[in-house]
Amino acid sequence: MQPENKTAAIHGAFAFDSLLCHLFSASFNQPEGIDRQRSDKLRSYHAFTAGYFSKQGRDALTIEHLPAEKMAPLTRALFHERVHYWQLIGSPLLQLGFTLHLERMRMGANSLGGRPDLIAGQHLWQEPKPGTAEQLEELLSSQEAHFGWVPVSEKMIQIPNWIHRDPLTAMPFLHMPHVNGKILPAYGALLGFGMQRKYVIVPFNIRYLLESAAVVSEALREGEGLPKPGNLDSEEDQLYFGAWEFWRRVHGPRYRNETELAYGFLAAVDLAMMPDVAGLNDSLNRGGYADDEYRSENFSVPYRFGKLAFRSQGLPPLRIDGGEEPSKAVERFQKDICLFSGWPTPKQAAARMSVFLTEAMLQNYANFIENTDETVTAVKALFDTPVMDFAENQGSLQNLWRIIAEVAGAPERMARIGALVLGTMLNVCVERCSSPGKFALPHLYETDLALRFPLPLLIMDGQYYQDIEPGLHFGSPIPINGLQLLHDCVALLTLSPLRNDDRSCGFLLKGVPCWYMRQGFGCPQGNLTEAERLERELKQLGDACHWSVRSSALGTGKPC
Repeated sequence: MQPENKTAAIHGAFAFDSLLCHLFSASFNQPEGIDRQRSDKLRSYHAFTAGYFSKQGRDALTIEHLPAEKMAPLTRALFHERVHYWQLIGSPLLQLGFTLHLERMRMGANSLGGRPDLIAGQHLWQEPKPGTAEQLEELLSSQEAHFGWVPVSEKMIQIPNWIHRDPLTAMPFLHMPHVNGKILPAYGALLGFGMQRKYVIVPFNIRYLLESAAVVSEALREGEGLPKPGNLDSEEDQLYFGAWEFWRRVHGPRYRNETELAYGFLAAVDLAMMPDVAGLNDSLNRGGYADDEYRSENFSVPYRFGKLAFRSQGLPPLRIDGGEEPSKAVERFQKDICLFSGWPTPKQAAARMSVFLTEAMLQNYANFIENTDETVTAVKALFDTPVMDFAENQGSLQNLWRIIAEVAGAPERMARIGALVLGTMLNVCVERCSSPGKFALPHLYETDLALRFPLPLLIMDGQYYQDIEPGLHFGSPIPINGLQLLHDCVALLTLSPLRNDDRSCGFLLKGVPCWYMRQGFGCPQGNLTEAERLERELKQLGDACHWSVRSSALGTGKPC
């Protein structure tokens, strides 16, 4: 039985630039009869801790476990946001974009007279180059154009590419708006229902693909019937079901059951998110050549998905043979498409991106690495060898990863904001190389993925939570400490306005209540109430908050 078609509810929001998962709390209020006296004592302890650390120029965070009474309604919401985290954290396109985001933050810190060397990036041993902020912002805006909730008009259609008349189905080639008046080559789905002439057009951009894949993964996890909408009248339904409905119509007759059809869709979305941006960038920077078609297939996700959705009609459908591990079927299916298209496989793309991220990590920790002949030789070989050549032998990176792990493990060396996120991305790339196909089927491998790559930071009602015990280390080859990563994420959110040469706090700009506000201490960057001001004086908090501690260390000054 198919579930009723209704507008999908958004349970939370995941921000890739900070790895923050914000769970909306309207349905998860505190239970009746809470011990208020204990709550007040805990709040006093938090205030004392925050005041103590503020005198040392440090921040105070308290982490709580989600109480049992909140877990039941949150289980599905947490899975949905975990899926988005795994979809994005392992995508080379998004990994490259994150390094660009860090570079732009560094330029902002530099323009405000601060210390850009305390922010991670691709070129930490160089000062930010003047005059490149506009170019960098254009690159970031270009990537973000893939994420919009885009209304598509008939004027954008260049070629309709009709597929079926009943029900009306097409895969139009689109010219979608990009940055600075440019055009993004893209494909989308034109879908009609019943005998009506009315139809909708859904673009295959990143947000639409990922939401549709997350909803399909949820249905598989819960053992529900897969979505089969009777219409897509609302924008929410187009966002959540449009890409899946297109895949179901075009490829459904070729599959022997709905489960394998869904696995094929999830494998296709996963493949669309795994372009070879590291290898292509390296080739172009060394005077190589790539035609416009190949560039579009690697830098435009909505174009890439359209191509693979069309081409896979002539290739064997995804099938799980006997007791075969489903991830192996995904790997085989993706390999067939890549071989036909002349693309690197997701495993190859991840291997090449692991070289790029290793370079970034080495630059972040260059000042801490012992300068031996062995180390100099290994690092020189890395930077002098093309990415595609170095990626063919992952064993050559093992010694470099050991060096990074040794220096990154010391708590006093965590000052560079964003470095642990880069380390997490490197770990994901290595995992994708060793276990191809797993990330495409999160409903089957949730337990393993959650232990290796838990959501770093959950915020609900202003309180911070983590998926697993925050003091644990996870990931390989770079062991990442959960509590240190949480501080990294808070710093990224707090200082994100630096990207726009802005001194203010990211919590305020994003409308996310921070821990200090939840405790009743107010925001010293906003307007303190008289009660909040007195509370801060009583607890000797001064202007302590996430922003003040980090902006002081960076030297980016008071907000305007």
